[in-house]
Amino acid sequence: MESLDKKFQDILDGVAPDEELPADQANMLLRRIAEFNCRLYEVLYNFSNGKIGDSLQHRGRLAGTFKALQANLRHMTWQAEQVATGDYSQRVAFLGDFAEAFNRMIDSLSSSRKDIESRNREIMRIDNELKQDLHVAAEVQRSLAGRLAKPDFAAVAVFYEPFRQVSGDFFSTFVEPGHLFFMIGDASGHGAAAAMITVMARTFLESVLPADAPEEILRRMNEFFASTLPDDMYMTGVIGCLNNSGHLRVANAGHPPMLIHRRARGEFEEVSGTGMVLGMFEEEIEPYTSCSIELMPGDRIYVFSDGLLEMRGEQGFLGMSGLRDFLENNGSLSIHENLDFIRALIFDSEKLSPRADDITVAAIEFTGRSCPAR
Repeated sequence: MESLDKKFQDILDGVAPDEELPADQANMLLRRIAEFNCRLYEVLYNFSNGKIGDSLQHRGRLAGTFKALQANLRHMTWQAEQVATGDYSQRVAFLGDFAEAFNRMIDSLSSSRKDIESRNREIMRIDNELKQDLHVAAEVQRSLAGRLAKPDFAAVAVFYEPFRQVSGDFFSTFVEPGHLFFMIGDASGHGAAAAMITVMARTFLESVLPADAPEEILRRMNEFFASTLPDDMYMTGVIGCLNNSGHLRVANAGHPPMLIHRRARGEFEEVSGTGMVLGMFEEEIEPYTSCSIELMPGDRIYVFSDGLLEMRGEQGFLGMSGLRDFLENNGSLSIHENLDFIRALIFDSEKLSPRADDITVAAIEFTGRSCPAR
């Protein structure tokens, strides 16, 4: 048997028998060679499918070469796992052309990683600068929002709740002898781009007030925005002029209606308009018009962006009816107290449904010169 084992091993190593074997030994040797070939096929088949854990339980040059290949592949698998964790120092020193390709891939990955890390550092630097810029822009917006011109015949209150750091809403007041001009605007979109439109609107208003009627100011603002803004940007707004006798003239450009609370009678009036949004069309598809309203001391004007009406409560969207109910139930409070309560409603609403828009609410109470502002 020992002699047969040697002859079997010699054949595996490529050495032919030097003598003719008896028939029974020859048959036994052939069977062993056939069994070895079947096992070799099985292991090679598993190898070709990525299963490198199987091995040949034989000795000799053929089995040894196979085991060396298996060991190299196992080591390279470990090296690939190290590369996956970020270790780009791995190099393959065997397997010829494959080793060269593997090493070039590692060099390329290492170079790409350094490039990505460099770009990430630059992105983080730019991100920090943008955050700082947005912080400064938000501070400027809050400062502008706090600078409300107030006449001696009306009380004015406003609050902003930006969806992001900066708001696409604005509310401005301008006082001339005996007159209060005001405008609320809501730019399309959110963030820095929308905030820039509000700056443009404030600047434009300061350049034209109080020369024209509200509808003429909207017409001129539309011409300015249509020639300046990108095609997908626009603004809605309401502009009004209130004098010290209680005469109000107001024009609307695609904005939610203004709400007037006649507190003495416990009634509400919705005041809308016919004008298109600002900046969408150069030509006047629908002319801007104004309407006149006479206020009595104690009457209140509420203007707001559509984010307020879209606020959700337990009963659904707030809407105009919900806002009227709230103001009617709190009519004895000052306009500042009313706005504080509306702000609290917004916080409660956000617990039920995330907010997706800026919210601005402004209130003006006509007091008359002889009445103290409430």
